[in-house]
This record gives sequence, structure tokens and C-alpha cells, in this order.
Amino acid sequence: MEQDKAFLGKEPIGKLLLKLALPTVAAQMINMLYNLVDRIYIGHIPNVGVSALAGVGVCMPLIMLVSAFAVPKTIRTTNANKI
Repeated sequence: MEQDKAFLGKEPIGKLLLKLALPTVAAQMINMLYNLVDRIYIGHIPNVGVSALAGVGVCMPLIMLVSAFAVPKTIRTTNANKI
């Protein structure tokens, strides 16, 4: 485990930032594209598209808030189980 983290103290900061940030940025871009396509499809639903899109707009912040609290809890639980 310590061997996996050894590169953090040896590599230049710029290279580390690029190496560690790219997967995060890629994941956020994929998530953004998923939400964009999802809203396009929802908006094209006949007769209820506008209402459904409003529902998604209201629920999305709530889902993000729940996720923001759930992910750190999951990470802590997973790390506690490794010890």
C-alpha cells in the first residue's frame, strides 16, 4: 500500500496534478453529457415533456445533495473496513 503512494512525494507537482485531475475531469464531463442527453430526451416526451423537465430540474439539486453526503460516508466505511 505504501508503495502505491510513493510517487506522490517524488513526482513534480504539475505532473501529479495532471495525472490525478484528468480522471476526475473526465468523469465530470461524462456526467454532464449524460445529464444533457437525459434532459433532451425528457424534453421531447409528448404532452408531459415540459412538466417532466421541471420535475427533473427540481429533483436534480436534491439528488446532488444526497450524493454529496453519501459518497464521503461510503469512503469512510470502506476505509474503516480495510483496517
